Amino acid sequence: MTLSDKTTLQAPQALEESEATPASAADECISLDQPAEDLDLNTLSKIRELLFGQQARSQEQQLAQLEARVERNYAALQDQISNRLEALEQSMQKNLQTLTQQIESNHTAQAATAQGHQEQIAALKTQLTQIGDHLQQKHEELRATLDREVQALQTIDQGDRDQLATLFHDLATQLGSHP
Repeated sequence: MTLSDKTTLQAPQALEESEATPASAADECISLDQPAEDLDLNTLSKIRELLFGQQARSQEQQLAQLEARVERNYAALQDQISNRLEALEQSMQKNLQTLTQQIESNHTAQAATAQGHQEQIAALKTQLTQIGDHLQQKHEELRATLDREVQALQTIDQGDRDQLATLFHDLATQLGSHP
């Protein structure tokens, strides 16, 4: 039996079934006009639809629901990550600004302290120079006074020696003249 014989045999059956189901009769009539390969494929796909159609549609529906759920979860996760990253970025910027302000404040305070220390050092240097000059002047004055006193003592000693020598000489003469 060839394929064309099958089609002719199926045609009367298709007419009988067309009374029962109008849609399937139209499908069968269309099948008669199609080539043999398409006929076999249509038949095979109809059988497949009858056997597995409901299960396949159910799985496709579940798969679509699962995909939608995954997409929603993915979008929610992206939103959460984005929000957390924004919050982290804002927090880091705030901390960075705070640290920058603290560093600037510390730098300003240290610069002021350093300036104060430099001024104190300059004042102390001036005082030390003045004290050194004053000490040098006093040293020179004391040295001059000491030199004058030593000179005066030497002059007095020489005069006193001469007077003592004269006194001792007179005393010795007087003692020598008195028996």
